[in-house]
Amino acid sequence: MPVNPFIPRKINGSRVRRGHIRVEQETNPQLDDLIIKELTENRIENYSYKIDIPAFKKYLAGTFYPQDYYGNQNGRDDNFIEKALEHFVSLQFLSPDKKSILVDIGAGNSPFSAIVQEKFGVEKVYCLDKNFAEGLHENKIGCIASHLPLEDNSIDAMTLHCSLEHFEGSEDIGFFNEAERVLKRGGKCIVLPFYLSSQYTVHLDPVNNLLKSFKPSLNDEGAVIRYCDSRQAFSRHYNVDAFQKRILQNMQSLRPVIYHVENFKEAHEDCYLRFILEMIKL
Repeated sequence: MPVNPFIPRKINGSRVRRGHIRVEQETNPQLDDLIIKELTENRIENYSYKIDIPAFKKYLAGTFYPQDYYGNQNGRDDNFIEKALEHFVSLQFLSPDKKSILVDIGAGNSPFSAIVQEKFGVEKVYCLDKNFAEGLHENKIGCIASHLPLEDNSIDAMTLHCSLEHFEGSEDIGFFNEAERVLKRGGKCIVLPFYLSSQYTVHLDPVNNLLKSFKPSLNDEGAVIRYCDSRQAFSRHYNVDAFQKRILQNMQSLRPVIYHVENFKEAHEDCYLRFILEMIKL
């Protein structure tokens, strides 16, 4: 990366590293073994999980996705399979019924809410994103995830598809406090991928942030800061210790269950669904 006086070499007194930790995790399976060992030692419930590949292929064949969702007239981007996989696995975990009330957090232009309604007849699925117009507009909610305009004990399920990692500052902590408040007893919050790594890491794209005059809020003591070219302003990957200190120690009625996905590369070589987090309201 070229030297630029506007891109600091140090942040919070520590030298910034380069590259995405995801690459290191995927190329060294022993790192995941160490994470699983640490989860078990810290009495965090965890299991192995295998994607039902034939069922996923059937889901893909029978599910409508707009062409502008990770695709164009020339076909789909490789990332489309990962996104569709996240939706498929979410539905495997939740199996909603007509009376369920769901919230898709960080929805953007995702068709997930329409898919849930079509496949399960669910009448109420909210799409929440901070980039939507502020407030509640039919099924769209414009707000940050740490301040949900929803009643206590009113939601059956929440899904986060590639969104939790972008919650900068204390928004991740605030979100789980809100999830604890709004979920019904027995309700679930599904995070996938759940970015769990061997090092507590925050990724920044310095060129993207410089061009957009964006300065992310950092309150990530002990995190390794890495520059990468992901065109993402901010991306946080927990290690087990950071997950405990930031999230679990602040929870009273959410039970965490973590799943290690054994065969995500069988869905597509570019998929990266390594871990899933399920939070269950007690």
